[in-house]
Amino acid sequence: VYHELSDHFTFEVPGAKFMPQYRNKYWDGKIRLYDMRRNEIYAGLVDRIISFCNRKDYTYEFEGSKFYGLPIEENELISPAGVTDYVKSISKHKPRPYQIMGVHDALKNNRKLLLSPTASGKSLMIYAITRYHVENKRKILIVVPTTSLVEQMYKDFEDYGWNAANYCHRVYAG
Repeated sequence: VYHELSDHFTFEVPGAKFMPQYRNKYWDGKIRLYDMRRNEIYAGLVDRIISFCNRKDYTYEFEGSKFYGLPIEENELISPAGVTDYVKSISKHKPRPYQIMGVHDALKNNRKLLLSPTASGKSLMIYAITRYHVENKRKILIVVPTTSLVEQMYKDFEDYGWNAANYCHRVYAG
């Protein structure tokens, strides 16, 4: 089963054959979402894991975490209409329907893996999710791959109408 999970949650990176790590044979050009050494996978993929198990007629159970609870818990207080009103109230920008849906899914499921293309408004979704958790007295860590994205997200949060200076700390190296 572990090998099946590994195969199912592995994909090839487009253009990997042009990357130095691939050419120098340090990497095979694949991303593996399931870690066979630790038997771990991203909790945000729980719906896909359930689908995988159901297709194969495998039984499964989830172990709770004292920090995160069960990966399939849902927040019953979250509704699409409530999320729509909330996002509109905290931002000067009108959210698009798919942004509302992404924020709703992330908040409803307490965690979610969201995929969104370039220039699709990811910052607004991150902002709405962050604001919700900050208002509920939770700490947030947002990790981005470049220092320019640190500045961009900070400026976006200010542009959406938040006093980022009071709530955001920027770290440029780690």
